[in-house]
Amino acid sequence: MSEQGKLVDYNEEAKGLTSGKGGGNWFNPKAGNFDIEFLSEMYEKTREFQGKPQVQYEMTIKVTGTDQVTGEEYNEKEMQYSCTKAQSYKSQAGQLVLMAKANGGKLKGIKTPLIVMSDGKRRTFVFTSAQKMINERIKQEKERADVRSIGQLDIEQSKVS
Repeated sequence: MSEQGKLVDYNEEAKGLTSGKGGGNWFNPKAGNFDIEFLSEMYEKTREFQGKPQVQYEMTIKVTGTDQVTGEEYNEKEMQYSCTKAQSYKSQAGQLVLMAKANGGKLKGIKTPLIVMSDGKRRTFVFTSAQKMINERIKQEKERADVRSIGQLDIEQSKVS
C-alpha cells in the first residue's frame, strides 16, 4: 500500500460488476407477473433520499418471472427487496404487513404472486395473497361507515320528533 491508499485490483472489482439492469441484486421490476417467496423477515432501515431520512423495509426474496418492459428473466433468483414504510394497507409495505399478520406474524416462507403494473410513470404493486384481505378491510370500512350513517340518521330523526 502506498501513501495514496490501496491499489484497486481491477480483476476482482470486475467480478462484482453488473450490466446495470435491475440495479444489481435489488429487485426493481418495471411491469410483469412474478412469483415471490420471502426468504427473510422485514428489517426497518433509515436511508437518505433526496437529502432527507426515509424509513424503508428491506427483505430477501426469491423471484421467478420476466419483466415485460426490460425482458429481464428471474429464475428463482435470490434478491433484495425494499419498500417505504407503510402508510396504508394498499401500499407495498401495507400488503406485506397484512400477509405477515395473517401468517402468525411471519413474512418468511410466504409465497405469493406479484403483479406489477405501470402506466410508464407510476407503478402499482399487487401481492395477490394480500388482495383478499384488502377487499375485506374495504368492505368492513364501508359497513362501519353505513352504521355511522344510520346512527346519525336516528339521532336527527329523534330531534325532529
